[in-house]
Amino acid sequence: MSRGKLVINENSNSRKLPSFKKPPLTEVVCSFRFKYLERLFAPFLGTYWEQIKGVYSAMEEKPPIASIATDGAEFGLQDDLELVLNPRIWFINPENNALIQVQRNRFIHNWRKKDEQAQYPRYRNVSAEFFARFEEFERFLKNFDIGSLDPLEYELTYVNHIPLGDCWDSLDDLSGVLKSFKAKSWKTEKLNELRGFSWTSNYELPDANGLLISKVQSAVRNSDKKKFLQFSIIARGIDKNRSVAQMKPWFDLAHEWIVDGFSDLTSDAIQDNVWVREK
Repeated sequence: MSRGKLVINENSNSRKLPSFKKPPLTEVVCSFRFKYLERLFAPFLGTYWEQIKGVYSAMEEKPPIASIATDGAEFGLQDDLELVLNPRIWFINPENNALIQVQRNRFIHNWRKKDEQAQYPRYRNVSAEFFARFEEFERFLKNFDIGSLDPLEYELTYVNHIPLGDCWDSLDDLSGVLKSFKAKSWKTEKLNELRGFSWTSNYELPDANGLLISKVQSAVRNSDKKKFLQFSIIARGIDKNRSVAQMKPWFDLAHEWIVDGFSDLTSDAIQDNVWVREK
């Protein structure tokens, strides 16, 4: 694991961020972690569902998410004992490409690419839905006297899938995907048959706003057993004042660094020839 600083132009107001006609993006996750709400009992989640059922018409129960430190270390549910008996609820739209997740210390919105031909609706639309639903959730908590949200951490995650054949033919050479990697740079005389690959790097966000975490790992798709690289970029942190009023600027900063970081870390060949860079 490495930790450092990406060389990124921070004057985003004066330039356009990199954009692709065919981005490999499969999921975007906006997450808000807050102090545990003791009064957010399960029946209230049913009442909340009634308010959003017109858009998020299906519901599923999932195990709660464990707390994770900003640097990526997972505390584990044993350190969140108050959550163990309280489920995480998914509220899912009919298209199955968007969902809201709620548990006693998290509010999450996911956009998911469920159709190979689906177009990414872009950050401005995904984030607008997250902020609108978050404000709605805040009003719900207030109306039922459940409690106020005391922010602990924000998180923005982009998950990309890069299939075998898109500028890489084996794990022996990922230089066609990752700009800083050289062919067979991790092989030795004995360790010459690479069966899996995992790489993580951490970078500091400006002004103590948290970390940018880059993760690349090899995987196999369940549906057709095809190999791909999962490239996730996660911005995790919070503004120094821990203010809900600063949540949107923090997410905008996180988006900028994720997009620029993805562009900085991936090769020109795959950007131009596969994802078709527009700017």
